[in-house]
Amino acid sequence: MKNIAVIWSLIGIVLWAGMAAANPSALSPYLPTERDLPGWKMDEEPQAAEGTELFSLIDGAAEVHLEYGFVRAIMQTYSNTQDELVQVEIYEMRDAAAAYGIYTFHAGDEAKPTDIGDEGVLGEYYVMFWKGAFFVMISGSESDAAQEAVLTQAAQSIASQLQGDGQRPPL
Repeated sequence: MKNIAVIWSLIGIVLWAGMAAANPSALSPYLPTERDLPGWKMDEEPQAAEGTELFSLIDGAAEVHLEYGFVRAIMQTYSNTQDELVQVEIYEMRDAAAAYGIYTFHAGDEAKPTDIGDEGVLGEYYVMFWKGAFFVMISGSESDAAQEAVLTQAAQSIASQLQGDGQRPPL
């Protein structure tokens, strides 16, 4: 009888762990498709994380994201025939104030403003923005006009799908 109880307990733990794993489908509808980025294809399956699982996806900054109110994230790499890469990272935060906070943590002074999302910046190898409760960072492997156009196109595709508008929180 004790063996059956142990077996059912183990089955319950395994099922609970499977349900607790990050659900990539929660944010995957926001990822650009190959139709959104002609000439680019998704490499492998997206990677996703919820809560402290973020440590397995990003080194160093996971702690800061959690402090700001991180909920879940999805990351996807795209490539083209010239072996160039684009990395898309979408972070869902607790609320718009948390998304704005992590955006300001990452946004540099050297980047130029862009009108994507509630607020965004375009750097030499990246574009990032926040919209509602979401923070999005898209980076590329090249620093040329063609890659800047792809980064901007990906950002606009994502921003058009994200719900909510955020206001800068009062200091």
